[in-house]
Amino acid sequence: KLILLDSLLQEKSKCESAPHWVPRDGAKDLLEQAASMQLDMNWYVRVLSNKPHWILLTSGSVSILSIVLSLTLRNLPDFSNPQDGFESRGTDISDKLTTWENLLDSVSHVGPLITNPLADSKQKSRNRNRNRRKKDKKKRREGKVKRESDIRDIVPDIIVKPGTVSRAFKSKLSDKLNGSLVSSVEDISRKRSIPDSLLYLQNRNPWLCGDPVADYVHVVYESVRGNNLFSLRAIQSMCRLETIYLKNKKEFSELCETKGPADCCPGWSIGGYIALLYNRTSCFTIQEEDVQNSLELAKFCFPYYQSGLLTGECLLNYGKCSRVPVPCIQHNAIYTILHFLTDQNFLESETNGTHLRYAMSFLPLARSSDMLPFYGGLEGEQISDGYTEIVAMDLGLKDTLFSRYLLEDAYYLLVSLVLIFISVWLFTSSLTITLASLSAIMFSLILAYFIYTFIFNIKFFPFMNILGVIIALGVGTDDTFILSKVWNQSSRQFKVGSKGGSMENLVCYTLRHASVSMLVTSLTTAVAFFGSIVSNITAIKCFSIFAGLTILCNLLLMISWVPAWMVLHHKLMVKKVLNREVPGQIVQTVFSKILEIHGFVAKFYEKVLPCVVVRPRILWIIILGIVFCLSSVVIFYLPGLRLPDSDQLQLFKLSHPFEIYDFKFRNMFNFEETYQRQFHLNMPLRFVWGPLQRDDGNHLNPGDKGQLTLDPYFDVSSKEAQSWMFKFCQDIKKQPFYRHTSGTLQLSNCFIQTFKEWMTRPCYNDLSQEMNR
Repeated sequence: KLILLDSLLQEKSKCESAPHWVPRDGAKDLLEQAASMQLDMNWYVRVLSNKPHWILLTSGSVSILSIVLSLTLRNLPDFSNPQDGFESRGTDISDKLTTWENLLDSVSHVGPLITNPLADSKQKSRNRNRNRRKKDKKKRREGKVKRESDIRDIVPDIIVKPGTVSRAFKSKLSDKLNGSLVSSVEDISRKRSIPDSLLYLQNRNPWLCGDPVADYVHVVYESVRGNNLFSLRAIQSMCRLETIYLKNKKEFSELCETKGPADCCPGWSIGGYIALLYNRTSCFTIQEEDVQNSLELAKFCFPYYQSGLLTGECLLNYGKCSRVPVPCIQHNAIYTILHFLTDQNFLESETNGTHLRYAMSFLPLARSSDMLPFYGGLEGEQISDGYTEIVAMDLGLKDTLFSRYLLEDAYYLLVSLVLIFISVWLFTSSLTITLASLSAIMFSLILAYFIYTFIFNIKFFPFMNILGVIIALGVGTDDTFILSKVWNQSSRQFKVGSKGGSMENLVCYTLRHASVSMLVTSLTTAVAFFGSIVSNITAIKCFSIFAGLTILCNLLLMISWVPAWMVLHHKLMVKKVLNREVPGQIVQTVFSKILEIHGFVAKFYEKVLPCVVVRPRILWIIILGIVFCLSSVVIFYLPGLRLPDSDQLQLFKLSHPFEIYDFKFRNMFNFEETYQRQFHLNMPLRFVWGPLQRDDGNHLNPGDKGQLTLDPYFDVSSKEAQSWMFKFCQDIKKQPFYRHTSGTLQLSNCFIQTFKEWMTRPCYNDLSQEMNR
């Protein structure tokens, strides 16, 4: 009934709508023109006009077969790491990096350049046996992340060997190590000296579960009113937020790290370490005096931390930290507070150095994708009690959350699809043509994906290709508007059934005029996308191919699938039921309203919009010229296009707690700064001979780096080659950018120098006491 009424209303609109873009007295000329056009595409027009169901069956079968093959014979796209593909391939630097990575893989224990394959096979056998014995243990610990800090689960305190010192000295040291810390700097300075021979290692307080590391979940606190966070009220406020909002969740007890049969580890926070230093049960029972004494102790120990004397290794090896007072080392509390839990500006300034603006706490939760359920209860919630609040966090699931957001945001595509459906329906006033258009857009995506994965055999499908859906909707809708407009205007001239008004003439004239516009717009858009294949970024290459294929497939369906539906709609629904009564009063009312809206839309595009654009054209030129000038200033001058100034890839809006941590707080705490300084400050320069600088992998697949290719002309066995390489190493070390690395065991970072020293060393036999050269 809906299709019937839709057809009748569409036919009625064709008869009543005006004006016409071609006068009726020119119908004879149009017939002659259509007849001449028909000669060029006679066979296709004949099939489309007389057998439209063949076109529909062929197009539908190919599209359905494509989606079935794509879903059954190929893996679905994996968006678990949305950053894959955003790297350059084919450049001089990328070729060198790829060659270096292939070289490292080749000299690994499974690479072709392994020095002892037999030993490697034995090691693999031992590893398999060990893995088999530990299989059950790994299952029980599934979801946990093992860290280096686990080795420190039993970390020693500094105590005195029994029987080696006097009773008075024992009493003084015992006071220090049992939490009764002196409250004045003078007493600390007076009691700081302890001989190394009096120290040995024993188990640490079982309250702790090792030291905090960056692999644990950490959150950042800030005062709501800008108050000092190193105060009793602020510390207990942070403890309250941590207990109520973070530790009071079911997922916390399921994911937390444990120590032996005990419950979850307490975590690492300023209040927890103060409670540990002063033998309090928790951070809720600490006193104002404890906080002030801890602040004084931190101020006294800060110069030792700032100079590098106070480190995390002092508790393990006090012999290297003998110049540091013992209270500064106890439980690693002061070092942890200064290095992990307070921002860099704390205690830096003499005037306002004791004001702590940002604080951090570590939870006994491993940073991993398993934290997604835990974060689900925190998402979108403002964690604050009116005095302090959690402003940022690092849970280690940024990529995982991004993948989930991609799936959740799919409903936006549905919303856009509904809006486009309504727009096409109002413009065409035909439900049949609207459904045919949307199905053509869907089939174009399916065919493009089939060609992309099967014919082109591209295995990498970046998440950027999802934008092809938006492009297909926009281009497909435009083509539908063009095709529908030409069909409606042509049908008024070619009255099917009248003299000279055959269906073939109608189809031929419509395709000839509409296909030219659709061909030009589609080809120019596709060429623009295909042109991006010259980019060196893998994700952009793949996107350009998929988007271009989508445009071309949409063009093919717009000149086959949609016209076939128009012909079938006209034959089976309009001609045969034109004189029948429309059933259903409610349905008729609904479609009448749609027809009225269609008339309003048509009137707007045919009369109102041309007047708005054409008459004040001088005004439009001035306005658009001003906009162009302002845009040029913004792009090229202020603020101008800028290169990225951060190594972090922004995936969410800047107000997201994950992005706030990455872009604001990551470099505000000393442990993160130490990591950056250790791994990113000194740029290593590697000079490699032997392999060829070549990236013969698939540049459309970021996981395919190719194979290492050795230089057949490289020969280091000659005396001339060795002498040249030795002189090269000497010249490099004389350059101003060279930095000597210090350490207890030093080997030359130049192979030829180490080889020369090894060849010229004396051969000394310990058994025979003989020396040979």
